[in-house]
Amino acid sequence: MRLSVNIDHIATLRNARNEHEPDPTAAALLAEKSGAAGIVCHLREDRRHIRDHDLAALRKAVTTKLDLEMAMTDEMGAIAVATMPELITLVPEKREELTTEGGFAIERHFNRLVDFLEPIKGAGIEISLFIEAEQRAIDLAEKVGADLVELHTGAYALKSGEEQATELKRIRQAATYAKSLGLRVVAGHGLNYQNIHPFRDIEEIEEVSIGTPSLHGPLLLVFQQPSRKCSTSSADMTSLSKAPVTIILATANPDKVRELRPLLEGIDPRFSVLSLAEAGVQIDIEETETTLEGNAMLKAKTIFSLLNGRFPSMIAFADDTGLEVRALEGAPGVYSARYAPVADGGEPTYKDNVTHLLHEMEGKRDRSARFRTVIALKGIIAGKGGPDEVAQKTIEQTIEGAVEGTLTTETDGSSGFGYDPIFMVAAAGKTFARMSGDEKNRISHRALATKKAIAFLHSIH
Repeated sequence: MRLSVNIDHIATLRNARNEHEPDPTAAALLAEKSGAAGIVCHLREDRRHIRDHDLAALRKAVTTKLDLEMAMTDEMGAIAVATMPELITLVPEKREELTTEGGFAIERHFNRLVDFLEPIKGAGIEISLFIEAEQRAIDLAEKVGADLVELHTGAYALKSGEEQATELKRIRQAATYAKSLGLRVVAGHGLNYQNIHPFRDIEEIEEVSIGTPSLHGPLLLVFQQPSRKCSTSSADMTSLSKAPVTIILATANPDKVRELRPLLEGIDPRFSVLSLAEAGVQIDIEETETTLEGNAMLKAKTIFSLLNGRFPSMIAFADDTGLEVRALEGAPGVYSARYAPVADGGEPTYKDNVTHLLHEMEGKRDRSARFRTVIALKGIIAGKGGPDEVAQKTIEQTIEGAVEGTLTTETDGSSGFGYDPIFMVAAAGKTFARMSGDEKNRISHRALATKKAIAFLHSIH
C-alpha cells in the first residue's frame, strides 16, 4: 500500500502570519525524498490553504504524482488543464467548513459531471472522486468515467472500538465492490499513524493519504529541542550555474528518439538534446536487469561513463518501457520488446510481439493493462566555480509515468509502434495507433514521465 502526503496545512501555518515560511513545496520535496508516493493539495475557492503560486511551484517540483483536490467549478477546471497534475480529485467545498466534510455529492451533480470532466480527461489527467463508501456513489463514479475513487474515511477516524470496526468493514466492502467494477481505490481523511494500520490488510485499497497528523510529531519535536541550532544551507542549489546542459538520449531506438526529441526540445534555452549518433556513440546496451528501473539506470550509467568529461554539464537520459497486463500478472513487462519467441533466436518484430500477446490473451475476461515508462537520469551539473561554492552537482534519479487502458482483440490503427495498435487508452477511448504524434505526446506514459523529468531538471538547475 502506498502513502501520499497532503501539504495543505503547511500552507495554513504560513498563511497565518502572511509570510513565506513554512514552504509547502519544500515540504513536498521532503515527503517525496522520504518515500511518499504522491503529493496532495487542495486549491480552494478562497485560497485558505495553498495558493496559485504554490500550485505552480508544486507542479514544477513534484516528480512522483501531483493530486489536485478541487471543487467542480469552471475556474478550477481551467486551472487543472493549465497545470496538468497527474490526478484531480473532485471534493465538496463549503466556505464555512474548516476542512472537507463528507463525500462529493455525485448524484446531485451527475448530469453536469460528464461535460465538466471531458476537457480534463481529454488532457490526459486522471479523474478521482472523493465519495462516501456507498454502492450508489460507486456505481455513479464508474458510470461517469472516473479512473479511481477515494473513499471518505472521516467517520472511521472519529469512531473507536466496535463502531470503528463496523465502519472499517463498510469501507472494505465498498473497496471490494469498486474494484470489481474496474475502478482503482484509494482512501483518506482523518487518518493518522495509529488508525491507518488496518488499511494495510485491505488489498483493494492501493493508496491512503495523510495530512495534518504528519505535522504533529515534528511540531512537538521543535518544542522538545528549543536550543537546537537551525541552519539550512542552499549552497548546493543556488551555486549551480545557469550554463547549458546537454541531454543525451541513451537509446539507439529511432522510434524512441523521434518520440522523445519533441518532448524535450524547446523546454528551456539552457537544454540541448543529442541522440547517441549525434554524440558520436555507437553502442547496443544489453538490457540484463529484471526491472524497468534497473534497465533504465543501467543504460543511463553506461552512456554517462562513456561521455563524462566531454560536456561541462551533461545528463544521460534513458528510459525503459513495459506493457503490464493484469491477467498475465504484469507480463510482458520488462520483457515487452522481446516477448514473442522467435525460432532462430533473433529479435521479434513489433508484429511478432502483438500477435503473441493477442494469442496469450485468448479467453481472458480481464483485458486491463497499463503502459509504464521509467526514466533514469545520470549526470552532473557544473557549478559557478567560486571558492565557497560547490563545483558540481551529481544527478542520479528515476522517474515514472503510466497510462491505464485495455487490450483490444485486434489491431486498430497504423501510427505509433510496438503495442500501440492494441492498447486502448482509457482517457481517450482509442488506441495509441489511432492518435497523431502530437496527441500521443500529450498523454502517453512516456510523455508523463518526461514531463516529470523536465520538472525535476528545472528544480535542480
